[in-house]
Amino acid sequence: MRSKIALVIDSIGISTVLSFIVYAWISFLSKNLTLSIIACLSVLVLMLIACFYIHKLRQKKLNITKEKQQNVDKIRNKLQFCPQKQQTLWIKQSIYPTTTRVFDDFFVHNQHCVYNLLSTPQVSVEDLCRLLREVLSTINFSEFQKITILAESFLDSTKNFAKNLNIQVELLDIYQATQNYNLTYNTIPECIKIVKQPKNYQYFVKYILSPERFKSYLTLGLILLVSSFFVMFKVYYLIFGSLLLAMSIVTLFIKAKAKSLP
Repeated sequence: MRSKIALVIDSIGISTVLSFIVYAWISFLSKNLTLSIIACLSVLVLMLIACFYIHKLRQKKLNITKEKQQNVDKIRNKLQFCPQKQQTLWIKQSIYPTTTRVFDDFFVHNQHCVYNLLSTPQVSVEDLCRLLREVLSTINFSEFQKITILAESFLDSTKNFAKNLNIQVELLDIYQATQNYNLTYNTIPECIKIVKQPKNYQYFVKYILSPERFKSYLTLGLILLVSSFFVMFKVYYLIFGSLLLAMSIVTLFIKAKAKSLP
């Protein structure tokens, strides 16, 4: 996890960049120096408060130890190279070692059905309906009283939909699953690493949002915004300067996320 000093520096940097963008635009539109300075300082203070609040909210929401976070991250990294059936067997072995009825995506033990979607980023209502149809087409409705679905995360609409079903559906995200069922990365069997060729647009996005481009975007964006005060066609400098500074903020978040990984 990143240090508090790094988080403070990032918050100040983001707040300063955004406040400077606001100052440049208001100065251009209103020609009022006092109003521009007040707006700039207001945005700076509000952004610092917002960054602090968001950080506290994230810490409170996660409420997990560094060790648990590392375990979840390593589980993610290992599962992306494991076939679905092998993932399901690993979960079964961790929860119910004696279970005999195992399918590609789920298994059943004493009227408890457990469905594996840990490789799915966010489960939608459509995903939930699809897997319920799959389970009910494979085993009889009377053979289980509860179905537990393990996934990376669930949309709020999916959680609300599950509460209104006439069967007991338990939704566990990856953090809840590892805690409730004591899933650990070192019990996952080694899988063959299959490297998928990224599509062209993925190369493009990765290229333009590379963390190494943060300084270039920041420097060029600031130069364009500062230059807008001295040139005739101010609006073009403001638009492209603001765009480059926005991209520098995005690359900063990507860089911060990369550094937070164990």
